[in-house]
Amino acid sequence: MIDRAERSVRNYEEKLRLGACGRLSEEELRRRVGGYAYTACQQQMVTVQVRQALCGLGVVTTLFPMYHAYARELGRLRRLDCSAEARGSALRATAAKWIARGLDETALREVAASVFNLSWPATADKPLT
Repeated sequence: MIDRAERSVRNYEEKLRLGACGRLSEEELRRRVGGYAYTACQQQMVTVQVRQALCGLGVVTTLFPMYHAYARELGRLRRLDCSAEARGSALRATAAKWIARGLDETALREVAASVFNLSWPATADKPLT
């Protein structure tokens, strides 16, 4: 069975070959498909890790899409080139937003720590709610 990432990469390559981005040299096409493939595989790995963390905590599966959206925000946050203090502040604000939307703080902490290796800000020892 072909996994989702592989199918997505094949579709992307086909679109490029059909001219979705104009005429591309074979080298440029390979470069773009390679970058896309890397990102798709990373996203799939994050999705699996988030699911494992949530299943371990007994989170209801109907909430998984919201936790995946939170995880995508953490992925962007992790890529930011900023100080640890600024990253902690951004993590706190992101978590507060998702807690206000009904997600569990314990699950948010677990996803941040186990999937993204982001430590919860020291000032956030008390609940965000």
